[in-house]
Amino acid sequence: ITKINIFTFKTMLIPICEKNHWSLIIVNNVNTMHNIFDFIIRTKFNINYVYEDIEYCDGNSSAEIYPEIYYLDSYFSNDQRRINIILKYLFYEYQKVYLLKYGISYPTFNLTNFIFRNYQKIQCYRPEVPKQNNKYDCGIFILLYTELFLFDPDFFFKYARNSNQLGLIANNNFNKEENNNVFINNNINHLDTNMNEDNDLKDNLLRFWFNNSLVNSKRKNIQTLILDLSNLQMKYEQYDDNEDYYDEYDI
Repeated sequence: ITKINIFTFKTMLIPICEKNHWSLIIVNNVNTMHNIFDFIIRTKFNINYVYEDIEYCDGNSSAEIYPEIYYLDSYFSNDQRRINIILKYLFYEYQKVYLLKYGISYPTFNLTNFIFRNYQKIQCYRPEVPKQNNKYDCGIFILLYTELFLFDPDFFFKYARNSNQLGLIANNNFNKEENNNVFINNNINHLDTNMNEDNDLKDNLLRFWFNNSLVNSKRKNIQTLILDLSNLQMKYEQYDDNEDYYDEYDI
């Protein structure tokens, strides 16, 4: 994505595969990253730059809106390290896309210090989503998370924000000269620890986003698709010299 300005988009989906395990990070309000940098750029550097390539959410003022990070994992409860990577990536990518063209860089502008002072503006959530009951369905779950999110993003954000929120802290070893020391607290802060059972069910509907029958159906659909593609490939190999055969398929 080096040639794409991610800050022209409102939402970004990042599938992650590490050690044969899939998870998903959703970054919302990507196009409001300007709100974190805007004040210091206009005041400290006296640069009144305009974001002509940005369309703010619904055309409304977004001065008080900041990016949000949602971490979805069907097996592990927490993985702060992955969220940290995306969190820092947003800051460094913004510097590369916007600041460097104005000559704003170290030492006049210390990005590490800036991250340390401003990273808490980006809220990070770990919604309580459906979990796999084996060690091999993580890919299926990520596909379902993605499909259902794209089907109704408003539903997801409504209930994801009512779920668990990751508390943010700086690592004790944070150093001005290091670029990799912003960490998220291992403790999960419940937004409302006094919810009764009915409210808990209402406010955590993402736990019941889908059931095992939908997982099984998705697995069978993928299996069928792979077999169909394999059979089609075998037919192509048999009729490799027959151009008319290929015309029968819209590929």
